[in-house]
Amino acid sequence: MRFFTKKLSSYAAISMLMTLIAVIFLYIMGNALIQTTESYQQVAKAENVY
Repeated sequence: MRFFTKKLSSYAAISMLMTLIAVIFLYIMGNALIQTTESYQQVAKAENVY
């Protein structure tokens, strides 16, 4: 029983780590998307695209 709980504990730690990595990845990608969109809008506004 002790081995089973230790195994579950390691699985929980790995799951938390993977979730944290996924959240950080989504934050970075979203931030990059926002910056790209803002720079595109500035260029488009300067060139009167829309």
